[in-house]
Amino acid sequence: MRAALISIPSTTNAAFENILERIEQQEPGSKITALRTLTWCYYALEPLQVDEICEAVVVDDGDVALREDEVSARELVDCCLSFITHDLSTGKVHFIHPSVQRWFDNEPQRQKLLPPSYLAKTCLTYLNFNVFDAPFIDSVTDQAYYTNPPPMDQIERHLTLHPFYRYAARFWATHTKDAELEPAVQMAAFAFLAAENRRELMLRTGVWVTDWSDDREPIYTIMGETPLQIIAGRGLVVLCNLLLNGNSR
Repeated sequence: MRAALISIPSTTNAAFENILERIEQQEPGSKITALRTLTWCYYALEPLQVDEICEAVVVDDGDVALREDEVSARELVDCCLSFITHDLSTGKVHFIHPSVQRWFDNEPQRQKLLPPSYLAKTCLTYLNFNVFDAPFIDSVTDQAYYTNPPPMDQIERHLTLHPFYRYAARFWATHTKDAELEPAVQMAAFAFLAAENRRELMLRTGVWVTDWSDDREPIYTIMGETPLQIIAGRGLVVLCNLLLNGNSR
């Protein structure tokens, strides 16, 4: 009993360190899922819905489709031990308490998370999935169309089928800007931007900025933007220079 009492962490920092150590001691699959989940909870520009983060954490570099081994909300929470929670009232996944976020603001624990380039590559890889390499089809004429935004019901249906698309289309550029100097991020960005249908789909659905929790109107970007217009408009200076100098790849 005395030994057990002595082993109980005496401070919040010590308790958090203990949890992180236990996460790192899990079998490789659970450890990777946990670190990816914690990274999204820490760096995400808005809290992710559970179906969004469940898709995001199974995306690997070079994937061309979503893997069939999608994790469940229970698995996410379990492998992160007591660091995160799934809020059943909102559907969002986030740290269980603001003190966890503040703790990860410090070193060395923040370095245990994945780097910002991970978020950029995940968004870009997802947007470049093969399933997105097709134009929207007019339900009346069965013809592809390119001049006007598709009806909102088509966008909503698309986002229902592919939950993480909403976040990836909205924030890929912001995450890319945080890791523009990374060759792997540059390669993923140019691969996505070179795919006309996938690029256009991103412009048409997204940056669909309606937050499902409020009543803001959706905002559309300019249809038919070229890769240079897209990256210049989003302040991706490094990518602009590479493209203008013929170094895109």
